[in-house]
Amino acid sequence: MNVVTPCFPPRESIPRNPALRLRRPAEADLPEGALRLAGLLWPVVSATADDGVLLLDEPARSLDFAIVRTLPTALASARRDRSSPLVVATQRLEMLEDEGVRPEEVLVLRATHDGTTADVLADIAEVEEELRAQLPISGIVDALIAPPDLAGLMAVGQRRRR
Repeated sequence: MNVVTPCFPPRESIPRNPALRLRRPAEADLPEGALRLAGLLWPVVSATADDGVLLLDEPARSLDFAIVRTLPTALASARRDRSSPLVVATQRLEMLEDEGVRPEEVLVLRATHDGTTADVLADIAEVEEELRAQLPISGIVDALIAPPDLAGLMAVGQRRRR
């Protein structure tokens, strides 16, 4: 896996000739996505087992699509030597396209008339065949959580415009 991270040259490698001197990059020079990725990975790599559960809420916000798709592998690699659990809450289905994500690791939240249900994807009987056929997890989850009647929602929005 190729992970691109900002790399700053060591101070001694910067030429001494003032005409050729390079300015050391500052935080303001970095794109928002790079800053967000650095801010996201810092607690992941610095947390210890004594810190308990680490919860990342919408970690993919402001990140490039290609990075989002490989974020689960990057997070797993960063946490490899740590025993504390990592929980990621997201609505970005692209995160489920990482080949390292297994159905046993995905908790699907669905709104019902009785409230919200939470089920492990591997335990949901209605998607057993899709999982056995090894269809993309993102597509399976999308079908489970998609609102059943978007036409009704669109009609309400159109009535309000009038």
